[in-house]
Order: sequence, then C-alpha cells, then structure tokens
Amino acid sequence: MTALPEGITRCRHVADPGLADLVDQIAQQLEAGEPIDLDACIAAHPDHADQLRRLFPAMQAMAELGCSSDRGATAQRADAPETRRPPGTLGDFRILREIGRG
Repeated sequence: MTALPEGITRCRHVADPGLADLVDQIAQQLEAGEPIDLDACIAAHPDHADQLRRLFPAMQAMAELGCSSDRGATAQRADAPETRRPPGTLGDFRILREIGRG
C-alpha cells in the first residue's frame, strides 16, 4: 500500500467494506499517478455511483497534495547548505523585526 502524507490515514470505518476497498484502490492508483476513468469505474460499480461521484474530487486533491509534498521534500533534501536562504528572510523580503502578533 502506498504511504499517505503525514497525518492522513485511510478511512476504514465506512459501513460498506466493498466501498472502502474500492476507494483504497482508486486512491492508490491516483497516488501512483495513474489516470482514472470515473465513468468507467461508476459503470463497473453502479451500486457505489453516488459515493464515488462525491468522493472522487477529494481523492484527486489528496493525491495531488501527496505528490506536491513528496516533491517539496525531495527539493529540500537536494538543497545544498550554500543555496539555502539565510535566516530572517521570507521570499524576497528580509525580516527586520516583529511589528505585531495576533
């Protein structure tokens, strides 16, 4: 099973174990970057059509979030110490002092 981003767990308290397995399968395919034909999936599992239509956008978003966090972690590891920004900077800005808190 593919690892999810930290803090994200698979939902196993779904009343229908068949739906939970199907959602896990689709999530794994999305996380692997495989395209999913939602219409074909719904045609193959018409009893879960409504749930799949509702869950699919969230599954896509979670897979994209996982991919972007993986790329970010790789990019951070690839940074050599000499290419990192000095402390006290935020993007193109240099932090001089705190002007408020709230």
